[in-house]
Amino acid sequence: MKGFKNIFLYYFIFLILMLYKLLGFNLMVNMDINIKTIFSALGFILLLFGFPMFFEKSIQVKILFLINILIAFILTVDLFYYDYYKSFFTLFSLRQVGLLGEVINSLTYLFKVQYLILIADIMLSIFIITRKIGFDEEKFGDKAVKMFALILSGILILNINFYLARKKDKWVLTEMYDKRFIVENTSILGYHYFDFKKFANENNFIKIIDSAKAAEIKEFFNKKKNGEKPNYYGKYKGKNLIIVQLEAFQYFLIDKKINGIEVTPNLNKLAREEIYLSNFYYQISNGGTSDAEFAVNTSLLPLSNGAVYYLYPYNNYESIAKHLKDLGYFTSVMHGNDESFWNRPFMYKSLGFDKYESINDFAFEEKIGLGLADDSFFKQAVGKMKGYNKPFYSFLITLSSHYPYRDKKFEEFDVGNLKGSLLGNYLQSAHYVDKALGDFVENLKKEGLWDNSVVIFYGDHHAIPYGNKEELERAIGEKINDDYDWTLNQRVVAIMHVPDFEIKGQIDKVCGQADLAPTIATLFGFELEKSLGKDIFSNEKGYVIFPDGSFIYDDYIYLQQKGEMVDKNTKNKVNEYYIIEMMKKMYDYSSLIIRNNL
Repeated sequence: MKGFKNIFLYYFIFLILMLYKLLGFNLMVNMDINIKTIFSALGFILLLFGFPMFFEKSIQVKILFLINILIAFILTVDLFYYDYYKSFFTLFSLRQVGLLGEVINSLTYLFKVQYLILIADIMLSIFIITRKIGFDEEKFGDKAVKMFALILSGILILNINFYLARKKDKWVLTEMYDKRFIVENTSILGYHYFDFKKFANENNFIKIIDSAKAAEIKEFFNKKKNGEKPNYYGKYKGKNLIIVQLEAFQYFLIDKKINGIEVTPNLNKLAREEIYLSNFYYQISNGGTSDAEFAVNTSLLPLSNGAVYYLYPYNNYESIAKHLKDLGYFTSVMHGNDESFWNRPFMYKSLGFDKYESINDFAFEEKIGLGLADDSFFKQAVGKMKGYNKPFYSFLITLSSHYPYRDKKFEEFDVGNLKGSLLGNYLQSAHYVDKALGDFVENLKKEGLWDNSVVIFYGDHHAIPYGNKEELERAIGEKINDDYDWTLNQRVVAIMHVPDFEIKGQIDKVCGQADLAPTIATLFGFELEKSLGKDIFSNEKGYVIFPDGSFIYDDYIYLQQKGEMVDKNTKNKVNEYYIIEMMKKMYDYSSLIIRNNL
């Protein structure tokens, strides 16, 4: 079999397999394949051709096909990550690698048969690697010429492509704010190259900015906070504050019925009797649940890459807890999960909490999903709050409705023909949590805490991942036609109980998690020096900024990946450039505050 001893055959096989994987990946995530995608893929393949040539031919073959297996693994990780987050895996996520074991069961819902396409050639690669093949060796000088020619050709092709991408968007390859653009224009390997560069440059180092920029940021926020105080300013000083972060409670749960039965009757009752924020958006990035906690407690925006809880856990943050401590409050966090999850012990100290009560501080009566069942968690939490020094601020984080929403106890709620689907499982888990929440409210009333506390419920992030978009369409009864529709449907439940407040009922104003801290500041009578959000009850226009640079401002929506603002109802382009400039300025300032510990 003389042909099998021809080294060029193996390079040709490697070329075909790599093109098949790299271009197939784009198709699997519904991305365009253009001439730049193809040339970038070829550029990287030429680089990969070049480096093994330093070795003997038999070793070259082994290196090539080990690389093929490695890239198959990387692309598979990217697919799972994309289906869950609608984003690509970033090295910043390696700081969260401890979370993977606890959420591994989520992969079963995300797995699709077509994923096998990317790894179908692994057995071929293993077969080739393990074969003993005798090659006629060539002189090192001849190999060196080929090696440098291939590497230089690859570098040339890639640099031309990178230049064209930068010509279209000057900063995109540096700031990584439009990952889709990067993948389409430089291939998925190009994205990982720039992600590595950004990670290497930023890896937990404080970025030093000059005093002029720091003064500019300070002046901006001074102007933003200066205004006439409303008549309710400080009205609730001395009242307790209880914030409940509900795991994956998306907006469509409100008034949702299955076979005529309400999925969340207790939430629906609260929405009718209290203050219901119907246009409340989550503002998370790679940090998931922890990003929601961060935005709520600091009114800053999570970073576009990585989780603040892992990258900057020792900053001196301005927070709700610190301001309330200055007013004589006891502050605590409660969560029925492992203490170290999301690096919380370190971060909560930086946020100013006096006490963090995790799974070790609760009687572990019943497990659901990742930790203590919510009904037990809520009951024990009321007992703990009853014993706290008054006034207090308690931040509670629920867990039972965590993806993928499966537990025998949830099945008590009949979801009809949705049984066994992701949506059906989710609605069952939400019904269970809603019952626990209803008992929680009743226990707060029984212990005299409800009327003496401001109580806020909100969802931390989406329930239905982008990879299961059709399930969200079933939930809302509408077609999601484009990325604008998807973004506008990333709302979560948000209800506020504010005793004897002048405002009740539904508020349709656009708002988000970063707006809770300034709203609380006004109610309890303190000022935030640096706040990305606004008092929800003020007359200020509603807006919400997302960690990728997109935003919604009143009736307008701007998506960073599209680079234009449109009317969210008509999808017609809007040329209100001053709004884009203002939103981008706040987005940039928030990032600088975090990275520079301002």
